[in-house]
Amino acid sequence: MADGLEAGILCALRQGSGEGLARLDSQIVSVIHRIHDCSVQAALAISGGGSQALAWLLAVPGATRTVLEVTLPYSYAAFDRFVGFQPAQYVSPETAIVLATTAYRRARLLAAEGTPAIGLACTAA
Repeated sequence: MADGLEAGILCALRQGSGEGLARLDSQIVSVIHRIHDCSVQAALAISGGGSQALAWLLAVPGATRTVLEVTLPYSYAAFDRFVGFQPAQYVSPETAIVLATTAYRRARLLAAEGTPAIGLACTAA
């Protein structure tokens, strides 16, 4: 059973969601709270299938402590420009590493001095 905060998030998501939006359950909310409670800040680069996880991350209070920036290089042109070249394959472990590395560079630019920063990426189809 969800606590008051989690129940409020579930209710808000249900009220504002369309048919296809997955329900944000209490286990997901609990994991995201733990992420937001870390001192690490992140720049995220999400393409394709990772957009739902991004919506979950931002739906839980505390995202402003965690998320520095989100980039959604969705088209091929946007993706190529973000990483600086056209990858041989857009959805692959190698491309995800390049995307995360680019996001990490952004995180280092945006994070407060001395704050741990990471770059996270998803290239799912």
